[in-house]
Amino acid sequence: MPPKDPILIGNYEFYYTAGKYKALHPELPADENTDPMALKAVIMESLEGQEYEPADTPEKYICRLLHRYRPTEEPYNEIIKKLFLWGMTGEDPFYEP
Repeated sequence: MPPKDPILIGNYEFYYTAGKYKALHPELPADENTDPMALKAVIMESLEGQEYEPADTPEKYICRLLHRYRPTEEPYNEIIKKLFLWGMTGEDPFYEP
């Protein structure tokens, strides 16, 4: 059974989920180079006025996760950038055949 009130707990999960959101909203003025606080602000502005409760579709679920996330002091690094791109494109940047 999935958690009743799921949350993102770190910047790694946040960037992957933000990449998914960017794929759904290509007009979002952010990319993998946007720092965590700025990315959260841009996403919150984009979410303003949207109805995503109940989170009964994949997009609403993503919106709810992003809305509830609080950026952390984790290092901003190349892994985070790759996770954003993975979420956005669906292509695993860590896979090496």
